[in-house]
Amino acid sequence: MNYRIEKPRAADIVELTKVAITTFRQSHGHSSPKEDLENYISQNFTEANFLAEIQDEVNDYRLLIVENKIVGYSKIRLNHSIEGYDQNITKLERIYLLEEVHGSGLGKLFFDFNVSISKDAGQKGIWLYVWVDNHRAIKFYNKMGFKIVGRYDFEISKTHSNPNHQMYLSFN
Repeated sequence: MNYRIEKPRAADIVELTKVAITTFRQSHGHSSPKEDLENYISQNFTEANFLAEIQDEVNDYRLLIVENKIVGYSKIRLNHSIEGYDQNITKLERIYLLEEVHGSGLGKLFFDFNVSISKDAGQKGIWLYVWVDNHRAIKFYNKMGFKIVGRYDFEISKTHSNPNHQMYLSFN
């Protein structure tokens, strides 16, 4: 499969937003009442939000592109520590792929690419939150060497939160 990974440009925002909404629904669509989920998406997954985030140098966004179509995206933040761990660690805030490429090996390639960015920046590890019912993702992260180190409640609405594992991978 022919693919490339690149930083998003303003011209990519419309497609990035569509992919972000689709992948969020695919992975979290059954995690909360539909109205809560749709309100969360409409408030957080907007073209304006994505444009502002890709222009903020704190965020490192990447697009996974197959045959000129965005099939996934990631967002990492360097030097975003968690309590009890080294200061020089990366937060993997988002890594989503469309279901159509699940099982293709692209997820691991994309993950490894983000780990390389972190290691090249002198980071000592990488951490993330993952919804406790996202069994596919948890299995993947376990396979990559992550360990559960904490818990976090991800607020979808004022009345609904999803329990998340906090997972950490040391590069040492």
